[in-house]
Amino acid sequence: MDWTSFLLFLHILSFVFWLGTDLGVFVLGKFAQKEVYGIEARILLLKVGMILDMFPRVALVISILTGYQLAVNDSLLIVPNLVTIAVWLFCGVWLAVVITGLAFQYTFAGRIAKRIEKICLYIALVALVYLIIEFFVSGGIIQQIWLCGKIIMFAAIILSLFLLEPAFIPAVIAFQRLETEGSSAEIESVITSSMGKTYIWVIAIYIAVVISAILGVWKFT
Repeated sequence: MDWTSFLLFLHILSFVFWLGTDLGVFVLGKFAQKEVYGIEARILLLKVGMILDMFPRVALVISILTGYQLAVNDSLLIVPNLVTIAVWLFCGVWLAVVITGLAFQYTFAGRIAKRIEKICLYIALVALVYLIIEFFVSGGIIQQIWLCGKIIMFAAIILSLFLLEPAFIPAVIAFQRLETEGSSAEIESVITSSMGKTYIWVIAIYIAVVISAILGVWKFT
């Protein structure tokens, strides 16, 4: 297997891994809402879901990095070599903080890693938006419209992640109250409402990932 084939393999694998684990998060969240299960079981389901949620974040970094390098190799992205070196260094740091956040959840190091990860997401979003604007203004960097479409999808994914977090926070607080206070109509209402809003952005991410995969296949048709 040559370098390009290996990158393509990682790129495809990251999409499979991404959707698979994200679906697990979705199902765990749905079961955690069910009052028929005991409080301890519901809290455990939520915690497992939050751990699994870190793996799609790993897949996001790998997808962006491998997709970028494949595009550069095929002259679909025209950028200086220094930019490629910077992208690899940035994604290396980004991946490291995501893995640190996964390995040290609920610790000080994990909280710091989460903050750095958010900064990385902001940087990535700005870079993606710049590429999209540059394509429609001059078209000097991105050479194919389908590739611009993929970049738009990745920007939409990161934006959805930012919108998902504030929607999910009330549910986290409600589950904490559930653990200490027990179930009540008010707590269950907050959980249902917050999780419902969260699923909107989760489904938006699913759709963007699927469209991105379709656009990648389009290249070969």
